[in-house]
Amino acid sequence: MTRIRYNEANGVLTSKPILAGTDLVYVEINTTENAYTIKRTSDLTTLSQGSAVDVNTLKKKAKLAMKALGAVFNDEVRRKEA
Repeated sequence: MTRIRYNEANGVLTSKPILAGTDLVYVEINTTENAYTIKRTSDLTTLSQGSAVDVNTLKKKAKLAMKALGAVFNDEVRRKEA
């Protein structure tokens, strides 16, 4: 997996479940409060949370937190035009 895809509803971006180590987790990004929360899907336990100044930084911080929890992301390689 390279990117985290989000669905938007009422100012909250929610990801699909992602395997992080042995747990299935998902990310919620609240765009009005500029905060993210990573929760386990089975019992909705909060595993990580944080805040940032803008949504782009929130997404980057959430992805780094997912990596720290054991999620594996492939590096994205883009073709360069000559």
